[in-house]
Amino acid sequence: MKKFLIFIRGGVISILLYFILIGIYTRCSDDPIIFFASLVIALVVILVNGILLWKSGLFDSFTLSMICLVYFMGLIVLTTYGPTFIDRSISYHIAFYAADEEKIDIDEMREEFSEAIFDKRIHDAVETGFIVEGTDGYYTPTWKSKVMTAILKPIGKMTGSLHTYEELREALTK
Repeated sequence: MKKFLIFIRGGVISILLYFILIGIYTRCSDDPIIFFASLVIALVVILVNGILLWKSGLFDSFTLSMICLVYFMGLIVLTTYGPTFIDRSISYHIAFYAADEEKIDIDEMREEFSEAIFDKRIHDAVETGFIVEGTDGYYTPTWKSKVMTAILKPIGKMTGSLHTYEELREALTK
């Protein structure tokens, strides 16, 4: 049981350290490339955590390598569906904006993006249930959009990966 609790604690520490380092990177870099930085940061976090676990003397080398692999895969999933998507995903930005503003004018938003890409993203946002088209031509957020925003926006704020969304929001609220 003690080893399991240390494994869980190590995972939590990995996630917290990962968020802290991503947040530092995005705030210190003029033009951060979050995905590649996230991979390097994930490796650094796993190395630090692996050394700490090794120093504890509780795990043999094979078990320790498997634990580090599990942590790394978890951070890769977190990177893909967390800061990287928050930074670059038009779909997330549409969902965030819809949740923030309660309704959005698609034509106004379309002007900010390439029309073909934007139309595909609107279609995807409707198909996945993040927004619904109203009778007045505006789209409104669904509960999925609000839940996703409540979970991912704080991660975006913590990691500094909301820059692109904030630019979009500023352009649309002028």
